[in-house]
Amino acid sequence: MLATNAFNSTSDTRPPLDGHQLTCDDVIAIARGTATPRIDAEAVRRMAASRAVRQRVVESGQPVYGVTTGFGDSNIRQISAAKTAQLQRNLILYHLTGSGPVATVQVARATWPSEPTVWPAAIPA
Repeated sequence: MLATNAFNSTSDTRPPLDGHQLTCDDVIAIARGTATPRIDAEAVRRMAASRAVRQRVVESGQPVYGVTTGFGDSNIRQISAAKTAQLQRNLILYHLTGSGPVATVQVARATWPSEPTVWPAAIPA
């Protein structure tokens, strides 16, 4: 669970992760460790609503690519509701592989705020 101080308040000057307001300067400050982002309460609500839709789909048994089925050529394989969380974890772990040098701390810090910033904006209210 997220700490309550991670949510927005009227006097909070931390860079927002809300899908709309994060600037390049905010990302640079986060990357350099001079700013700590805050997660917007509305973004949290929208992500929770999205998760609830996903959960209903999983419980319905309806095949949904990459959620209740495999990926690529394995898309015809149905995944049990009990294994859907592991499927998502496996997908993340699979994408952690790569080639080339390990990213610097600043590059890693600059990358992670972009995901929750983009996703809340893509989730319908």
